[in-house]
Amino acid sequence: MILKILFLLLASCAINTSLADFEIDTDPDINEFIYVSVDLIVPSTTPQINNETTLFIWPGLQPWGHDFEPIGNGVLQPVLTYGSSCAPNQNGIDPYQWWISAQYVNTDGNKTGFMGCFGGDVMTVNEGDTLRIEMVKLATSGTWNQTVLNLSNNKTVWFTMDLGKQAQGRFYLLTEITSLTNPSSSTSSFHFLSLPPEQETSTDESSQTTQITTATTSIIDNPWICSNMTVLQQKDMPGNDMANEQPKTYTECCIWCLSTSGCRGFVWGWPNNTSSFQQSHCWLKSILVAPTSLAQFTSVHF
Repeated sequence: MILKILFLLLASCAINTSLADFEIDTDPDINEFIYVSVDLIVPSTTPQINNETTLFIWPGLQPWGHDFEPIGNGVLQPVLTYGSSCAPNQNGIDPYQWWISAQYVNTDGNKTGFMGCFGGDVMTVNEGDTLRIEMVKLATSGTWNQTVLNLSNNKTVWFTMDLGKQAQGRFYLLTEITSLTNPSSSTSSFHFLSLPPEQETSTDESSQTTQITTATTSIIDNPWICSNMTVLQQKDMPGNDMANEQPKTYTECCIWCLSTSGCRGFVWGWPNNTSSFQQSHCWLKSILVAPTSLAQFTSVHF
């Protein structure tokens, strides 16, 4: 099953309307999310907020269905942020600029190793950058890989979290304005609309300019499907490279091979590969050889 939804993000960057979000729930007895892809354009208007306020924009997955406990209610969420956050690895950056990291946040559970804010490296981004966000559950385990690829400069960050058998059954696109001094007043003038891409404009009461941003979301039942090719996990097909590029998401690697004359298959390095050279690296293959075992790689061939 493939479901594609186009979201419009209208952002006036003023803090005077109520929080709004978009949510999709699965039927926990039938289905669960194992892959989500979102293209998010960084708003081109700088938020008018003070240093006691933070703006969050994020797609996320929450548990809904089987094996909710013992981990409890955490969120897989690559978060585009303007302001301070609990996210680790900020490394002294000025938080009052646009930045993003892939995160897992769980403030409700009580299982050791899953409580608190977890995340990968932080990446600063610029207004107007397009961010390709992917969350994928590896077929052989309960491990979730989150990757954020900045299509404007090919920089990437990622984070991996093993949630065992817990089903992720709720998908969100959400924006939050959080006041550090008065949480009860937290609101947002950002809202998502599940509408066709009609040209719309809006202004708030203080006549702030509204920015229209689009995000395309795909939810598919098997993220490893690539045409009718065979997919082999933890395998390499050494040699016979016709082209290679880094970074590429798995989906981009698949599309690249399918659209390249003479491509018989490809090898993709996982984002959490222990070698930075291998991370999200895509090699197209012109000749197929017998696959060999190699951790943190996926081999795909006709």
